[in-house]
Amino acid sequence: MTKTGQFFSEFIASTLLMFLIYALKDDGNLGAGNLTPLGLFFIIFGIGACFGWETGYAINLARDFGPRLMSYFLGYGHGVWSAGNYYFWVPMVAPFFGCTFGGWLYDMFLFTGESPINTPWMGLRRLVQPRRAMSVSSSQV
Repeated sequence: MTKTGQFFSEFIASTLLMFLIYALKDDGNLGAGNLTPLGLFFIIFGIGACFGWETGYAINLARDFGPRLMSYFLGYGHGVWSAGNYYFWVPMVAPFFGCTFGGWLYDMFLFTGESPINTPWMGLRRLVQPRRAMSVSSSQV
């Protein structure tokens, strides 16, 4: 598999994970309530079954970077960073962008509450036209 394919595999898996976590925890829908851990188990299991054979489904920086860093400190050398034709950057970068994109997708298309993303102007109107403070003259004091 090419590096681009590996990147997008991790990106899509992380996007799905974050999108579905938001769906589970959103108070605006029925949610899972006490069954959230079970739902999360099935989500991660499903992502692993679909995407795990391609890249090992890191879907989180901590699943790859921590063990890789400890292996380096324990004396395995620079090979932990250059293994797999410098694969190490894929599980570091792709989940970050994937989770960000998954959160954005959920906020844009499903979330109905107050949000800085799905409101008009995204809060920029206050930046462009700040409220002016009332000036107090010395004769009014």
